[in-house]
Amino acid sequence: MKGKDKEDKREGGSKDKDKAKPKDSAANAKAEEDAAWMALCLSDPDDDGNNTPTSISSDDVSLEDLIEVDEGLQKEYPPLLDTEDAAYTSTFDLAALSKAEDKPSIETELFDSGASCHMSGYRHRFLNFVQIEPNPITAADKRTFYATGKGDMYLEVPNGETSSKILLRDVLYSPTMGVTLVSIGRITSAGSSVLFHGDTCRIYDPSKILLAQIPKRGNLYRNYTPRPEYAGFAKRKKETLTIDELHRRLGHVGHEYIRQMLRKGLVTGVELDENSKPTFCESCEWGKKHRKPIQKEREDPRPKAIGDEVHADVWGKAPVKTINGKEYSVNYTDGYMGSTRVYLMRTKDEAFTHYKAYEARLKTQHGVTIKVFHCDRGGEFMSDEFSRHLQKAGTIRRLTVHDTPEYNGVAERFNRTAIEKVRAMIHKTSLPKFL
Repeated sequence: MKGKDKEDKREGGSKDKDKAKPKDSAANAKAEEDAAWMALCLSDPDDDGNNTPTSISSDDVSLEDLIEVDEGLQKEYPPLLDTEDAAYTSTFDLAALSKAEDKPSIETELFDSGASCHMSGYRHRFLNFVQIEPNPITAADKRTFYATGKGDMYLEVPNGETSSKILLRDVLYSPTMGVTLVSIGRITSAGSSVLFHGDTCRIYDPSKILLAQIPKRGNLYRNYTPRPEYAGFAKRKKETLTIDELHRRLGHVGHEYIRQMLRKGLVTGVELDENSKPTFCESCEWGKKHRKPIQKEREDPRPKAIGDEVHADVWGKAPVKTINGKEYSVNYTDGYMGSTRVYLMRTKDEAFTHYKAYEARLKTQHGVTIKVFHCDRGGEFMSDEFSRHLQKAGTIRRLTVHDTPEYNGVAERFNRTAIEKVRAMIHKTSLPKFL
């Protein structure tokens, strides 16, 4: 009875207390709920495997109890990955991390919140590199590549209009990587703070001093650093070159244009040897020569007498031989009269024999010698025998430009006129076209 009276008094007192402080009812309920949850966590299993909660109030929970609960949960539910040993990135797949075949002039640093540790494929940037047993690194696509070394490395990171140098420790080296992954988790574990806001990733040291401001490019927070051999190129001593060497290096630009570009500062990194003189460039002559347009009007005066100028050309090989087996022809046209003599030939070398016959005809019939012989550079007109004969007779040989039949227009026009007439006759007589 006494115990019951005490419980009634406690219950009555509690009710009076609740009536006196109605505003604290919600807080008391929350405290009781927390105490019940904590009691569940601290309960010991019975022999039959059932958990029997132990009555406990929130006032009895200490920091040591919470630590003990946390350690127990970690033993019962271990993490899926041992973050102390395992290396992985949940952001990038293997293809995005692989090294390109060509050697890039720019190195890329990616600030990755999904990387468990710092990783890099730039061996030359490590300060105290040591080799390690191959350590697997898992990419976001579950494919694996390996780290073969580790060490510390410096990064030059942007910080507004200036830059800062930060030290990354225990960076894994993988020879197949083509980038540097900076682990955000490792940065925060070292006591620094990282803030992602807008298009910038800001890194603060433990004293809240701003160290870096990494811009977002293509939805990734990344930084680009020139490779040392490229970054130091501009600091090298200027190379002194002659005007001909600059002419070749700049793609065979005119010598005077090279001097103008140097004066205007359009070419840097080199100096011109002012004592050097330009020389003739055979490559320019070969690569830049062009065929000028053919003049439509005759520039030289027309001949004033028979034999002043004779034009010659060989036609053939004909598709069908004549009855006597001839398949070439040579024509000699007097520039004054405009008359033409045509000789049929079996071979081209007969052109010299027919020239002597034409020359003798002019001498006998008209009492003149040929003063100028106009022809192309065909072998039938350039033989030693032909050249000696013209020299002995005092005849000047005027040759056309190579592969320019337009300059031998008189003889070429006769060939075209003759062929057109032959085609017309074949068509009229219904003879086979191959004739």
